Amino acid sequence: MLALNVTWSPSLYNGGSPILDYNTTLLDVNRTVLQQNNGTKTTSTTFENVQQNRTYIFVVQARNVVGYGKSANASVTTLEAGKG
Repeated sequence: MLALNVTWSPSLYNGGSPILDYNTTLLDVNRTVLQQNNGTKTTSTTFENVQQNRTYIFVVQARNVVGYGKSANASVTTLEAGKG
C-alpha cells in the first residue's frame, strides 16, 4: 500500500481571526469518506494505505474561533505500479 502526502497553502482570508487547525478528509470518487484527520495544526497531512491507480478527492477546511470555513477540494490520482 501507498501513502498520500498532501500539502496546501492557507487561505489569504481568515475571517479576521487566526487559523486554529484544519480538518482533512479523503474521499473515493463516490464521495465515500475513507479517512479523516481532524485538528491538523500544519498545512500538510498524510493518508496511509491508499491504492495504486485510484482517484481520490481531498477536502480541507480551516477552523478559527468562529468555526469551520468553506471547504477546498482537489482530485488526486495515484500512479500505477511501476510508473513514475
